Amino acid sequence: MSSPELKPLPSDFIWGVSASGYQSEGGNVDSNWDRYNAAAPDQDRYGSSVDFRHRYREDVSLAKDLGVNTFRIGINWARVEPRKGEFDEAELAYYDDVVLAMKQAGIAPLITLDHFVYPGWVADQGAWTNPRTTEDFVRFSRLIAERYHRDVKLWLTFNEAAFFMIIEWKYRKMKWAQVKLMSRHVISAHRQVYDLIHQLDDGAMVSSNIVWAGEGLRSRLLQWFTDRLFINGVLDKIDCMAIDYYYRGLSEQVLKGRIWEADPCPSGLGRALKKLAKRRPPRGCPAGLHLLGAARPLRGRQCHRLHVLEPHRQLRVGPLWPTLRSLYRQRADRPGTQAHPHRGRRGVPADHPEPRRGERPPPDAGLIQALVSPGNAPESGHRL
Repeated sequence: MSSPELKPLPSDFIWGVSASGYQSEGGNVDSNWDRYNAAAPDQDRYGSSVDFRHRYREDVSLAKDLGVNTFRIGINWARVEPRKGEFDEAELAYYDDVVLAMKQAGIAPLITLDHFVYPGWVADQGAWTNPRTTEDFVRFSRLIAERYHRDVKLWLTFNEAAFFMIIEWKYRKMKWAQVKLMSRHVISAHRQVYDLIHQLDDGAMVSSNIVWAGEGLRSRLLQWFTDRLFINGVLDKIDCMAIDYYYRGLSEQVLKGRIWEADPCPSGLGRALKKLAKRRPPRGCPAGLHLLGAARPLRGRQCHRLHVLEPHRQLRVGPLWPTLRSLYRQRADRPGTQAHPHRGRRGVPADHPEPRRGERPPPDAGLIQALVSPGNAPESGHRL
């Protein structure tokens, strides 16, 4: 059965790309992840990663070539505040120029304030089990929000907060009581940062993206557990339900750490959004923003379905359509390049060549370029 004729996307539909701070910037700054990486000889070395720190203007240009209108970045707290209370003006100037480059390219920035990374001095004071870290993070967030609120309307406080806690539990060897303490402090930090951003800009959209665990009993149990760790405590302090959608569910491949072999199941995105729509807070929070992160490179029809047809499908299913947003996230968090895939580790291997300009674009670049052009619609006749 073929899908009906698909109309062009609304003019306010958001298509974007994404780069996390630690994973893409490169450079050695004292952070929890630099320490984790240094203590794990079996992990790939972080090194310069894909050097977004020095090549961001090229990457913004690549994003512009794709035709996207939004670029999600992370502000690396460890880079901005290397010592408690001391803010690095050179690094702040770097982020100033990143935002400026996006403005000049006609691309809207989306800022993530925490993407699993915090300064080394925060680790030394007990990280997120210490209530002082909540105060320190709110202070850092206030600095960033005051600096950029005139140019930034889209904000994420914590990236995948519940999985942040699980990662910290693993690397810091935390007890369950400490995980619950971290949960309480991260929830408090989000709630305070949400309020301070809205004090500066009442029209801002502020949220925190969660991982959609997928379908099946194991996935539903994980979703229940991770939702209790974070999102259930902030439902009255988010402006949209933001999800990261990667795969069908907790398959054997995922449980063995081989997520690149997992079934991405494009149609699962629609089912996830419908379920989230039922959980919206009473005040009418839209179930809209979704970050599409493929665990493996997709090709052809599969790629077309996940990144093109499924968003269109959701535009036709009732209350979701006015608020649906899509951020198309490139592998390795860098548009237009192919860093080392499928190792289940952070960082790029030492023997990986430096990304080259002119490297082949992602496989569905042409689809995105055509789709985001005014008046265009994806090719009809594909099965949903």
